[in-house]
Amino acid sequence: MNDEAPVVFKTLQKSSQELCVFRVDVNVDSGKSISSWEAAYDPETEKFLIKSPDELFPASKDSLISLLETAEELGCGHAMMVLERSHPNFKEQIRAFGYLGFSMLPSDQVADDCLLMRYDFD
Repeated sequence: MNDEAPVVFKTLQKSSQELCVFRVDVNVDSGKSISSWEAAYDPETEKFLIKSPDELFPASKDSLISLLETAEELGCGHAMMVLERSHPNFKEQIRAFGYLGFSMLPSDQVADDCLLMRYDFD
C-alpha cells in the first residue's frame, strides 16, 4: 500500500449465473472516492475485463493489483484492459499500462472507439 495516500478498498460484487461485476473505489484521506475501477468476469469463458478509470492516481495501482489478483484467483489466464480512445490521457494510459506489463492487442479485435490491452498471468 502507498504510505502517502492510504487506500481503502470497497468491493461490491453482483453475481448472476452468467456474469460477476466488480467495482473497486480508490479513497484517499477523508474517504472520498477519487477513482473507480470496474471489471466484469464471465465464468463460462473465463474472461476478465477491466475498464480503466477516468483518472489514474498513485493509489490506483493498488486497486488494479487487487483486480488482477482476483482474476488470477478465478483461474483466468489473462485479464483485458479496455481503454477508450477518446480519453484525454489515452496515450499516457497506454504507456502506464504497458509499463505494468500489459500488451496491446490488434485493433481489429475491438470496436473502433476502444483499445484492448492484455495482461498474462503466466
